[in-house]
Amino acid sequence: MAGYFKMAGYFKKHIGLLSLVAAGLLVFWGWWGFGKGIRPVRGSEAEKISIEVNLYSRQLTVYREGEAIAVYPVAIGKKETPTPVGEWRVTRKALHWGGGFGSRWIGLDVPWGIYGIHGTNKPWLIGRAVSHGCIRMRNQDVEKLYPLVYPGTPVKVVGYLPFPEKPPLLRRDSAAPAVVSLQFLLRNAGVYSGRADGRFGEATEEAVKKIEAYYSLPVDGTADAGVWSVLMTHHSRPDSPLPAGEPAQEPAQEPAQEPAQEPAQELTPGLFRDSS
Repeated sequence: MAGYFKMAGYFKKHIGLLSLVAAGLLVFWGWWGFGKGIRPVRGSEAEKISIEVNLYSRQLTVYREGEAIAVYPVAIGKKETPTPVGEWRVTRKALHWGGGFGSRWIGLDVPWGIYGIHGTNKPWLIGRAVSHGCIRMRNQDVEKLYPLVYPGTPVKVVGYLPFPEKPPLLRRDSAAPAVVSLQFLLRNAGVYSGRADGRFGEATEEAVKKIEAYYSLPVDGTADAGVWSVLMTHHSRPDSPLPAGEPAQEPAQEPAQEPAQEPAQELTPGLFRDSS
């Protein structure tokens, strides 16, 4: 009984300290999350940090306000399951998924699948193209990256973006790697300033309409073979915006006295380069 009262006296004496410790643990728990915690956006902090993943060098670079502060080696997707090229944002964060996901998960807003940056239980494969499309880091590296990013942090994936053999028909609400290609071409033409995020939304549709109007194509906001043809022909380079003013008109041809002979038709070269 005496021991009981002695223990009660101890807790009464130190209740303030214990409450402080408990509050600190709760704050820590809420800050880092438990199991599948998500760290909230804090004002403009999501924009101060940005990430670039270079698929050629297989490196992940962390930038703070445009200045590189860390570089890490990564493993990337296999040829059959490539890491998606584009301009993404962090969606959510999670702890201790375990197994092949390692100790941290940082999800990306790729619209056609589940992709993210995560740890690994096979660190000896870092630097190789071995994943199903995710970006793998050594656990100690992703644990350093994890507290720097928030939902909304930009993640740019740089790499080869192959074009399909046939020009795909894309319209509003399409979501595919081909939409990323289209958005890069529209940006080259100076009619699109949004993210290359693989989502054919209102801004992409309006940009396509500008191309259609400029090149006298049917203005319906659909990226068909005609749209792909003019973009690939005139705007495949980043420094190829639409010229100012109206497009030059072909001069009128005077009718000949006799019917002109039809010139021999040359085969039109393929719209897309062989991606093999």
